[in-house]
Amino acid sequence: LLGSSLVRALLFLPIFFAYVFSSGLIPVSDALFCTFVALFAATSGYLKTVAFQLAPTHGRSPRAIRRIATLLTLSFQAGCFAAVAVSLAVRAALPPRFQVANAESTDLAALPGVGC
Repeated sequence: LLGSSLVRALLFLPIFFAYVFSSGLIPVSDALFCTFVALFAATSGYLKTVAFQLAPTHGRSPRAIRRIATLLTLSFQAGCFAAVAVSLAVRAALPPRFQVANAESTDLAALPGVGC
């Protein structure tokens, strides 16, 4: 299960960044982008659901099942916290030309990778 999650990330993330940051490598299409994000989200949700359903069945005693449930909850919360922390770190590390201070007064079409 962990291996399939790693393969999913290794497949989706380079394609996503190539789509967003390279002009012309992948044709610009809202339908393609929405399909890609939906597929990424569906596979992510499927893997998480399977892990949360299968893991407790490997416990041999009620105490082991409680420990597994606790570890699953802690790992989920740690993942959520790490995602927020990494996104804030990436945002802080972005060069000023990629930072949007006020979206209403910024010409989004002038940003790299945005073809409007």
